[in-house]
Amino acid sequence: MPRANFKRKYARNSGKLYKRRRVMSPSYRRRRIGAGYTGKAKMYKQIALKLAESKENFKNLVFTGGTGNAFYHDTLYRCNLHSKTDDSGVFRIAAGTSIVNRVGQKVFSTGIRVRGLFSVPWDRRNTKVKMWLVEYNSAQGSVTTYNDFFRNATGNGMLDTVNNEKFKRVKLLRQLRLTGRDLNHDNAAGALGTLYYDIWIPFKRTLTWDTSSESAPCGGVSEYLTLVILPYDAPATQTLDILLTSGHEQCVTWYFKDP
Repeated sequence: MPRANFKRKYARNSGKLYKRRRVMSPSYRRRRIGAGYTGKAKMYKQIALKLAESKENFKNLVFTGGTGNAFYHDTLYRCNLHSKTDDSGVFRIAAGTSIVNRVGQKVFSTGIRVRGLFSVPWDRRNTKVKMWLVEYNSAQGSVTTYNDFFRNATGNGMLDTVNNEKFKRVKLLRQLRLTGRDLNHDNAAGALGTLYYDIWIPFKRTLTWDTSSESAPCGGVSEYLTLVILPYDAPATQTLDILLTSGHEQCVTWYFKDP
């Protein structure tokens, strides 16, 4: 060992060599051992959540906002995953002991899985679908009103940006389009292609209820948690041209921990 390193690492005392001990400052000790009570509480919470029973609630939720089940070019449609004004959302669960119930008045949400499909007319194979997740309150505006949801610069939903001043919690999930294996290559009128999607949405949050009733809205989330889509074909496409037909189905599964 070089002499300089030897001096730095060892000291002489009463004829014996001993290794210098590092004196830890209080701040270093907290970083090294854990931030006291806060660190331990967080660790205990993570252990409790891992040991808690995993549950799920699933529903068939569809997009609304148009005429019937037809989806037009460059038009916004919504699907409420959660709503405090009706009972259709996946967060409406009653107290109970089954896999779709909560034991108490508080659960920890882990995420939402959305699986669905659209039927695409044979002559609309260029169709693309933008999909967003929006958490908002009704006072902020309507997500299916173009001038509310977008900053209307061009009037083209593929180009205009979302109005983040009104809707602050917006996430672009996916831009869907047909692939070669999704197409029905029969050119006969009425033949359809299938646009399938499977999306995992992380949603880690504590949700609470005041009562044991399924009809009671939950706390910890805004008034609406909504999927918003915008089908688009080409700039010359008319706004009343149908891009997606009535063959739409969607399974929404919400996963949560019930400690």
